[in-house]
Formats: sequence, C-alpha cells, structure tokens
Amino acid sequence: AIEMYRTSREQLLTCSIPDLLAPDAPIEQIPTLLQRARTEGMVQSEWQSKRLDTEDIFDIEVIINLAQLKLRPVFIVSVRDISDRKRAEQALRDSEGRFQAFMNNSPAASWITDENGVMVYLSQTYYQVFQLPFTDAIGKSVFDCYPADIAQQFIDNIQTVATTKQAVETIEVAPRPDGTLGDFLVYKFPILDASGQNLV
Repeated sequence: AIEMYRTSREQLLTCSIPDLLAPDAPIEQIPTLLQRARTEGMVQSEWQSKRLDTEDIFDIEVIINLAQLKLRPVFIVSVRDISDRKRAEQALRDSEGRFQAFMNNSPAASWITDENGVMVYLSQTYYQVFQLPFTDAIGKSVFDCYPADIAQQFIDNIQTVATTKQAVETIEVAPRPDGTLGDFLVYKFPILDASGQNLV
C-alpha cells in the first residue's frame, strides 16, 4: 500500500477511505459493498484511486472479505493496481473500433474463417457482394452458406493457407446477390500469433 499510494506508513495510517479514492469515485456505494460482504462473505469491485504524492488517478481492483477478529466481524480489504490491464483493455477496444470502421467502409468484401471454414467475421461489404442464405452468417460453415462445390473450393484454399501459412491469390466462383455466378479475385492469408501459430 505504501508503494502503491506513494506515501509513508505514518501518513497512510491517518487516511480514511475517501482520502485514497479519485474525486469522482462513487463513495456512496461503499456501505452497499460492505453490506454485500457481510452477507456474501466476499465482494469484488473496480474503482479509481489516486496517488497521495501527485494525486494522479489510477485503476484499482478491490476485494473485501468478511473475517472475525477477537470475535468481532472485520473487513479485510485487498487493493490491487490494475492500471496496466485497464490501459490494455482500452487499447484493445480502440483497435477493434478502428478495425470495424476500416472494414465496414472498405469497398472490398472481407471475411475471416477458422481452419474448418466456419465464419468468424464478415464485413458489411461481404453481405452486399455475395448471395447468402443468412442475414448473419457468423458461426456458420461455408458449406451452410454456399453450394457444396463452391464451398469446397473455399475450404481447399483455406486449408492450404492454414497448412503452409502462406498467402494465396486465386480466382473463386461465388453467387452474386442476383443469383448469377461470378468470378472473384480472392486474396487469402493466415492470421498468426507472435509464435507463428494460426489464430483462427
């Protein structure tokens, strides 16, 4: 606690709970949390706190446990700095937002499948370019979405990419929204993690 709040033991012992929280923290919720800990034995929550030297705001995870001390009920409160995790979560949300904005405004039909041809992601343009039997094909196999011979060419190329971990540029036949068949230039590539393994 001394390291986290950047203060001395003496100063910390003079602090009340509101002294350690961010100015806009919902302090009025504390009695409710304590009551829940009384009835449930343990309660977990996330709050914002502040450094005592600079008053910088940071994110914390709070775990309140009910215990007995000399036959008296007491609360043991554990506080953990989760600033790095919260920043990572926000960065992920920002990245996903940029991805969605880019894909939904791209004129190219884009999609992601796993190695078995199950749809993981489809851009809005994909639904406009191809004829599909579903308004939402996420979780469906290419064999659910297309005739068997057309789906098989998709699977063959998908599994080639998954096995070789190399991009494939090819022409694939697929139905247009009007039901006619069209030839489409398709670029398939693997999505790999840091160790080179397929993510999907």
